[in-house]
Amino acid sequence: MKKSLIALAIAAAAPAAFAATSNVDVYGLVSVAYEFGDTNNGYVDMKNTRIGVKGTEDLGGGMSAIYKAEFLVADVNASTNTTATNGDTALKNRDTFLGVKGQFGTVILGNHNSPQKLGMGANQFEDTIGDKAQILGEEGSYKDRVVAYISPNFNGFHAAVAAVTVAGTGNDTIAGTSYVLAYANGPLTATMGGTSYDAATSADSTAVTLGYTIADVAMRYTNEKSKNSTDTGENWTSNYFDATYKMGAMDLTAAYGEKDIVGSTADLTATTLGARYNLSKRTNVQLIWNKLATNGSADVTNTALQVNHSF
Repeated sequence: MKKSLIALAIAAAAPAAFAATSNVDVYGLVSVAYEFGDTNNGYVDMKNTRIGVKGTEDLGGGMSAIYKAEFLVADVNASTNTTATNGDTALKNRDTFLGVKGQFGTVILGNHNSPQKLGMGANQFEDTIGDKAQILGEEGSYKDRVVAYISPNFNGFHAAVAAVTVAGTGNDTIAGTSYVLAYANGPLTATMGGTSYDAATSADSTAVTLGYTIADVAMRYTNEKSKNSTDTGENWTSNYFDATYKMGAMDLTAAYGEKDIVGSTADLTATTLGARYNLSKRTNVQLIWNKLATNGSADVTNTALQVNHSF
């Protein structure tokens, strides 16, 4: 987990992300992979390629307006991302918000990830066949209609809380809430977060993440517990560990996770190995191997060669 997580929180309002300028910053990621294995028969896939604009405007008195609009350029083969057909693509909303930042902290309104998810840290295999969403539940979709507050940094401590509001004329105003308490100082990072929903069909969850960096080795562990609001017991408990070793322009990464599902024999384990070569600060190529094992079913193994370019 990177040290910049504290400044990131839910608003992604780190100084590097929102430079002191009134100009629009256009950014994005183009990510393409060739995948093959037990479920991928050898094809090219777009891996959450996205584009966005972001920026800030000085309002005076130590306050600034911040904004961001980001969209997924969905691949037609990814049925969860688009309904486009005949080779077309479609845009899917990601972070899109407007906020105010000052000495009091940051307030945003719009569409954003939950504080709990951000507290779980950067995903070493994000947008690849080895994404940790295989094991961890709060890696899901972006939350819309969010009102969020992000506190200033107090000697390494930081907090964020968000509420998901409800559209329509119902009695409830808040559909769910999420929070994270975070600490980062030197090589150590630690977060504790939770997400709760009113809907009986939605799973509430809590997560604790610990990260530590020793020289060129970065390690992180996450424990997540999830339960349905109508169930007195936990629906699942997940444990996930990853480590990255930086060796010049090469990053060697490994991850292992297990998901114990209460009342089910279909528990999961996921093992992922990867090597990423950084051709430049913006372009890299990855080789990824992933095995997903489900009790009672045959193991599923896939491999991908992926190229990523950020701008």
